[in-house]
Amino acid sequence: MPVRWLLIDLFQTHHIKFDESEVKFDKHGRTTPEYHKISPKGRVPALIIDGKTLVTESIAIMLLLAERHPEADLAPVARNPARSLYLETMVFLANTMLPSFRDYWYGSQDGRAEDEKAIKYLAVTHFELGWDLLDEQLEGKAFLMGESPTVADFMLVCMVIWVKNIPTDPLKRQNLRRLVREMMERESWKEFKEKEHLQFEIPEV
Repeated sequence: MPVRWLLIDLFQTHHIKFDESEVKFDKHGRTTPEYHKISPKGRVPALIIDGKTLVTESIAIMLLLAERHPEADLAPVARNPARSLYLETMVFLANTMLPSFRDYWYGSQDGRAEDEKAIKYLAVTHFELGWDLLDEQLEGKAFLMGESPTVADFMLVCMVIWVKNIPTDPLKRQNLRRLVREMMERESWKEFKEKEHLQFEIPEV
């Protein structure tokens, strides 16, 4: 989902074109054997560069897109002082926040059924800690890295959308709420929201 938003944004802001193909799933919600011929992991999304190089994992794709299109200014360059925080933030999103979704949604499948409550509790604890840290990182800044968005901001907003049915509320934090509102002002958000059939709105407080 965040990769799709990013691709829409790259096209709208810098006319960077990509061909998009819909991935089909079987009746059990699994990717088909045909898709596995393209992406052996069966992971969605998958990016094919120049018709030959396959990249999977959303975070990896977003990091790569930012590097391949520096004109979009979606990542601090190597010698920028913000580069270290950018990499740290992306790894934090990948290693702490993303796994918490799986723990909450599939705790009973990945572990013992009797451990499901404990796994979900731990996931929510990780979410709460993560939102606090990210909200603190946003203090005094428009976006996670400063005054312009990076791929980390796209990823974070999608995570805020995903927790809709999880008992954790990132939007009660003022800085996160402000960031989400700002990102939703982008023209790309409107097209992305329509394509993904998203019903997400920021609730009034």
